[in-house]
Amino acid sequence: MTENPEVRYVDTGSATLDDVEIERLHEDFEIEMSRAAIAPDACVLELGYGHAHFMDWAKNRGWTVVGIEINPALHAAASSAGHDVHLGSLEDVDFPAGTAFDAVVAFDVFEHLTIAELTATLNLLHKLLAPGGAVFARFPNGGSPFGLAFMAGDITHRTALNGSAMEQLGALTGFSLELCENAARTVSGRRAKFLKRVAFKVCDLIEVAVGVLYFRGRRMPLDPDLVCVLRRQD
Repeated sequence: MTENPEVRYVDTGSATLDDVEIERLHEDFEIEMSRAAIAPDACVLELGYGHAHFMDWAKNRGWTVVGIEINPALHAAASSAGHDVHLGSLEDVDFPAGTAFDAVVAFDVFEHLTIAELTATLNLLHKLLAPGGAVFARFPNGGSPFGLAFMAGDITHRTALNGSAMEQLGALTGFSLELCENAARTVSGRRAKFLKRVAFKVCDLIEVAVGVLYFRGRRMPLDPDLVCVLRRQD
């Protein structure tokens, strides 16, 4: 395990996945990109692509996908694999004039940024997106006690977020909050799909009960991870 001098990332995890993990990950991507309503022929920018699992999946679907990553080792690996990638932060990349992405995706990235950095990032993304373009983001659920394990489990995490915070950030940067829900609940994996579906129903009942008891009937997402879609407003 290594970290960069500013503690902006810590190298963990593996680029190698077994068949079951790949199946689960691909189901995850299918669910999330469907909810974000990203077209099959989209031109997509990924922030913090990590081991490039999403880029591999998107490229195989025929999407045009570009990535940005601050980790030099991960950048070198993705570049060697033939991906169109840039090393550095978003403000470091000089895109050609007229560049317009249909969507931006950020899996487990926004929680690593401060509010000032998030605001600056969304302002830049607004300029890079085509009219009506979307920003998809997944991050630990700052509105749930079950998100604390993920939020507190990484020393590079800076900001806890929930739907209300994302709505405010969007309003400051020219976006509307289109969707804010629990992250994809996948049934692929080593456990029986039936048992997973039963467990998800129990989670739904808990959310309803908590909403009645604490939030005047408003149901709040309580899964450890949250996903949001911000739509560019012109």
